[in-house]
Amino acid sequence: MKLGGPTLKLRLLSAMTLMCILLLLLGSGYIYSTAKISDRVNQIRASEYPLALNCLHLELNVERVLATIGNAASAGRDDLLTPLKNMEYPVNQHIAKIRQLTGDSPFLIAKINEIDGLYRKTYHIGLRWVRAILDGDRETAVAIDQQFFDLQNQLKTLIAQVRIHGLHNFTDSMNHITEQTKTAWSTTMFIFGGGTLCMVLISIRLYRSMASPLADLVKVINDIRGETSNLTQRVEVASKDETGQLAMTFNAMLDDLEQSDNKIREQMAGLEQTVARRTAQLQREKEALSESERHLKAIWDSTPSGIIVIDAETHQIIDANPFALKLMGRTLNQVKGHICHSFICPAERGRCPITDLGKTVDGQYRKLVGTNGNPIDILKTVVPLTKKGHKFLIESFVDITDLKATEQKVRAAMLDAEEANRAKSEFLANMSHELRTPLNHIIGFTELIVDNSFGELNPIQSEYLNDVLGSSRHLLSLINDILDISKIEAGKLELEPMHFNLRMLLDNSLTMIKEKAMKHGLKVSLQFGDIPDFITADQRKVKQIMYNLLSNAVKFTPDGGSITITARPNGNSLNPDLTIEVADTGIGLSQSDMNRIFSPFEQVEHSLSRKFQGTGLGLSLSKSLVELHGGKIWVESDGHHQGSKFTFTLPLLSETHPHCGMTT
Repeated sequence: MKLGGPTLKLRLLSAMTLMCILLLLLGSGYIYSTAKISDRVNQIRASEYPLALNCLHLELNVERVLATIGNAASAGRDDLLTPLKNMEYPVNQHIAKIRQLTGDSPFLIAKINEIDGLYRKTYHIGLRWVRAILDGDRETAVAIDQQFFDLQNQLKTLIAQVRIHGLHNFTDSMNHITEQTKTAWSTTMFIFGGGTLCMVLISIRLYRSMASPLADLVKVINDIRGETSNLTQRVEVASKDETGQLAMTFNAMLDDLEQSDNKIREQMAGLEQTVARRTAQLQREKEALSESERHLKAIWDSTPSGIIVIDAETHQIIDANPFALKLMGRTLNQVKGHICHSFICPAERGRCPITDLGKTVDGQYRKLVGTNGNPIDILKTVVPLTKKGHKFLIESFVDITDLKATEQKVRAAMLDAEEANRAKSEFLANMSHELRTPLNHIIGFTELIVDNSFGELNPIQSEYLNDVLGSSRHLLSLINDILDISKIEAGKLELEPMHFNLRMLLDNSLTMIKEKAMKHGLKVSLQFGDIPDFITADQRKVKQIMYNLLSNAVKFTPDGGSITITARPNGNSLNPDLTIEVADTGIGLSQSDMNRIFSPFEQVEHSLSRKFQGTGLGLSLSKSLVELHGGKIWVESDGHHQGSKFTFTLPLLSETHPHCGMTT
């Protein structure tokens, strides 16, 4: 077969040259544009995007640290500061990462140094704030509170500036990449269009020159591709021009194909062996997967808590483990496809906490509809799950019926204890009456003997009888306090309201302690505000309150100190009340003492307080009497040797009091 003509090489060379030029232009433009875009992308990936991302993470972690300090300060609990150690690590890590990403930017270097210093300052001030609150230092706590939040706002502003700076650079880079992409696309399309037009013209010319010889070549190829596929057939070469060379090359290719066919047959045999080994391996993996599924099914079937899989959109039950079905008293077919609220949390039908209200359910009390519709108390946890783009709810719960029963028993035991306490109070009240009667006789007869009503006493007799008289009076005071406390606890102490002169009562209160005060060189003063001359209350109990507070003040104030009584109106026109303060320059109180001195039988553990006897009931009784009037009482002190101030209020509203039926 004869092929080709002498001009084919020149024409092909021209076409190839043009194609090469076209590809070179396209490739150069593509490489140049890609390099530019790649450089910009690498810059974004290396600095701008990580900088913005790390700033965002830094802002979130700083907010978590400062919020934890704020929560601890607000709650007054130092145990809330425990997570701070773990929270500080990501903050330091992000600050270090931002330092690496700032490069040679003076602006960013200055900002991150300022952020680091301001964060340390805010952190330590926050800890001082929590410590001030725990120590009861209110003035320091208020000052640090404002400083802490001011520094927190400054810190947020600085972090936001760095983050915005990073995002601004990121946006500029993305815009630049977009412009480069558009330019590269336009240039490529222009070169591609022009080159394509030239290629079409040359291709038409080449086709006309090559169609006939190539048709003969195709005929030979089709003969080879027949059903027999005889690779031993060859093309006859009639000339040595380009098409002749193509024929020789084609023949050489047939030689290679024949050799390759032999090699392929050999490789196929080896491939079959490889496939057999791979099939065996897949079988082993399938068996391992089946074993894993059996293991999971065993856990699903044997776990001692109910598990239900629910479609988050339709609320239909997809699956339930045997424990859940046992609690519900139903089979899987009886619950599958039904709405979950038909069996669990029936009171929340249409108000699902997860999908309808956007809440979380973690270890919360709920109801489960059991056999015959009987409700079962459960403790439920819900975990959302997304699988292949579809949302599910995994609900797990345990039966807490026994726990509820135990809780009811504990509540019943508490009621029994309260009843026993009331019985104790009634017993003490009755016993106090029985003890006080003979004790009054002892005191009366002893006073007659001490006053020499039955003859003179020698010094030893006088000393002993005075000791008996003092001890008896102290015992009577203790019994009277116990009697009043018992009456209050038993709910039998009632107010006896009357209209009396308040100013006179306060003056008389000072008279009761005047002798003791003068004995110790104490300065006692009384300060009246614009208080009413007369009020309606239980005069005896108000007098008892004042006596208890003043006795404490005299007892615990060193020689040469001072005691001040202040009375003033307080509140507003709708809720007026009377405030009375007893302030001294005595031994003072610690925070722990202030939290317990109003409890029965509690006394301050102090070297000076141990010098005096006391029942430990005075302040507790005063608190009960103030609250019986509808008022309140509290104490303030700056610490040991700083004095103390006891304050109580009495309502002045003209309405019936709930405890005594009196009007004020």
